[in-house]
Amino acid sequence: MLNKVHKSCVAIYGDIPKEQRGDIVRQFQTDPDTMVFVGQIDTAGTGITLTAADTCVYYSVNFNYATYSQSLSRIHRIGQKNRCTYIHLVTAKTVDETILRALARKEDLAKTVVDDWRRLFD
Repeated sequence: MLNKVHKSCVAIYGDIPKEQRGDIVRQFQTDPDTMVFVGQIDTAGTGITLTAADTCVYYSVNFNYATYSQSLSRIHRIGQKNRCTYIHLVTAKTVDETILRALARKEDLAKTVVDDWRRLFD
């Protein structure tokens, strides 16, 4: 579909050497014809900025809250000019639904520890 409108996409996944990942990110960030960035959370979730994007679609997540949180931050960074949208493709009564619930509980726990840590030790 992107080819029909003369647009392209880039991807970072485990087989892409680390030395090439910077060029891939740079292309996405600077080339207006590169409209889609595909990345696995574990390989593209840390150390990159994707402010050229304003929408993130998750088709899979894992139980690691820190990795998930870092991946959310890829598009929502200093320099982002647009509202960020996060979409999770999840089917009811699946492992993914269970994982998202667990991540939400971990997020609540993390916020409690960061925001209310004094109360926890009283």
